[in-house]
Amino acid sequence: MTARSGVLSVERSRLFDLLRGSLYAGGDVALRELVANAADAVAKLRALALRGEYAGPAPEGRIEVVLDRAQAILTVTDDGLGMTAYEVERYLNEIAVSGAAEFLDLVGDSHAPDATEQPDASEPAPSPEPAVIGQFGVGFYSAFMLADRVEVDTLSWRSDAAPVHWECDTQMAFQLRPGRSRPIGTTVTLHLPADSAVLAAPEAAYEVLRRQVRYLPVAVWFRVDDDGCCGEARLVTDLDPAWRRAATERVAADELAATYREQFGDELDPLLVIPVVSLDIGLRGVVYLRDTRGGEREVDGRFDLYCRGIEVARDAREFVPTFLGVQSGIIECDALPLVVARSGVREEAETDVPGLLRESLSQAVTLRLHELFTHERGVYERLWPDIGAFVKYGALTDRTFASVMARRVLVETFDGRLVTLGELRAESPGSARVLYATDRDEQADLIDLHRRHGIPGIVLDHVIDGPLVRAFEGAHRDLTFQRVDADPVGVLADAAPAGASRVVGEPDGLDADDALAGASGDALVADIRRQVGERLPGTDVRLVALATPDVPLLLVQAEAGRRTGEFADLAVLAGVLDGAVAQAAQTMRAQGRTVVVNARNPIVARLAQVTDPPLRVLAIAQLLDLAVLGGGELSGSARTAFLRRSEDVLGRVLDAAPAPSRDAQ
Repeated sequence: MTARSGVLSVERSRLFDLLRGSLYAGGDVALRELVANAADAVAKLRALALRGEYAGPAPEGRIEVVLDRAQAILTVTDDGLGMTAYEVERYLNEIAVSGAAEFLDLVGDSHAPDATEQPDASEPAPSPEPAVIGQFGVGFYSAFMLADRVEVDTLSWRSDAAPVHWECDTQMAFQLRPGRSRPIGTTVTLHLPADSAVLAAPEAAYEVLRRQVRYLPVAVWFRVDDDGCCGEARLVTDLDPAWRRAATERVAADELAATYREQFGDELDPLLVIPVVSLDIGLRGVVYLRDTRGGEREVDGRFDLYCRGIEVARDAREFVPTFLGVQSGIIECDALPLVVARSGVREEAETDVPGLLRESLSQAVTLRLHELFTHERGVYERLWPDIGAFVKYGALTDRTFASVMARRVLVETFDGRLVTLGELRAESPGSARVLYATDRDEQADLIDLHRRHGIPGIVLDHVIDGPLVRAFEGAHRDLTFQRVDADPVGVLADAAPAGASRVVGEPDGLDADDALAGASGDALVADIRRQVGERLPGTDVRLVALATPDVPLLLVQAEAGRRTGEFADLAVLAGVLDGAVAQAAQTMRAQGRTVVVNARNPIVARLAQVTDPPLRVLAIAQLLDLAVLGGGELSGSARTAFLRRSEDVLGRVLDAAPAPSRDAQ
């Protein structure tokens, strides 16, 4: 083989197939790209006017998209800077040459093209970079996703320029010739096939434009002509959206709420609107905190991402902090390094723009919530039922957010107040234990029991609260969190007068005059232990004289064993643990359970005197089910048996009632 060198060749028939079918996936992209190119042309002419390079009439900044259904053509017309014959040759006949990129290079280097066909001679004074979008020089060719043939008619802003006409078909055969007289700017004409989706559904084309280029800083109009009749032009763009102004000025809440409802299709107003701005990466936007508690409303969180007014992603949650994923927002970032199709962001080693974006969003939300907590505590507490879960999640997962907001997490006390953990500790100085309930309804008896004895506690009833408790314990090594059903005996003993709560058999055991002192108590405990062994294997039974007579039996669960069991349940669901390991964890949970028999309860005292064996068994089973029900563990067949037995008990009560006298009848 002979060594040689050369230039790679391109098979023209395959190149357009690549552009149409792979690089730009979906015909909707063509509309976006053509309008984006037109917006670039307007931005360039505005920049030249500001630099004093263009002395003609200031461009209105108008883009018209017209669909003529009778002729099967779609036109995109702008009043931007246009192109010379050289530029048409350069930018349209040479694929991947970006006019926008060259223009920015020239402006950035303080060089601008002159009126000749070699645009590299003059050196005007520098000026701010215009907001042009295109970078790669291939977006124009997405037009062939929609059209069989494309025409371009253009006139450059240069004083000595002449109109130019260019056309090309899908075989890449082009014609370049002098054009007809026209205003400065460019018109791109797409000749659509008969089966074009744009012809069939012009309203859908408008909606596509509305979604993708809605926030361009150029007026974009859309019109449909039918049967030679000129339709009414509809404005596509919002030139001054409320969310963009919110970054630098105060905007009425109802205006921001209206934008949210339209953008995200939610019938409810957001709970809180948080402006976001970062000059370092050209970031503007808003974060909408919304009601995320569910119910009948099924509106998912969504973050719409834009770059210089062009939609990059309709749901860009990968560019926002994880804890904000359930919320919604509109984000515009000028510094995003886009992929060729402008439908995503490429990775760049020099600057982590997505990382800076996430950090800016986290900082903005953190600052706003901190301000609310500090200066508008009432508003913060009113919002807490709606935002509490996401604040807790943020405090667990986001370092920036947690550094401030971990100390602003609210918990609900047994008496219904919202306090921070720090405020709770200040109310009980010296206490190393925090009592908590996981279900206010199912644990209502225990909550009431502790509340009546002046024992403080909190309600942690959300799925996120389990990890939150572990995080609290990790941050406060001197604290222990204990559920209300873990050791009520010890808790009540701490709060009650000396000797008010005692365990049978211990040195300070029952007094001689207590109802269950002696053999009757031992016999009752033995009977209860027998049923507990059958129904709740591994569960201990203790006879205790509680400080209160209210509760007959309590099912308590040691904190460590319960947490182990709950972790095992989650691990099995996640597929991390197999059945054998999970069963071992459940055994540990069972071994940490105790049925507490309250020697001070009058029902228990009466039960100890019952000599009818079936009635005694029935009553013990009923009391045991009540204890299990109070612990939130009665379900399935056990719950059914409890209901049937309750009916039996009621029947026995009615049977034992004295019959009414004949006089009463």
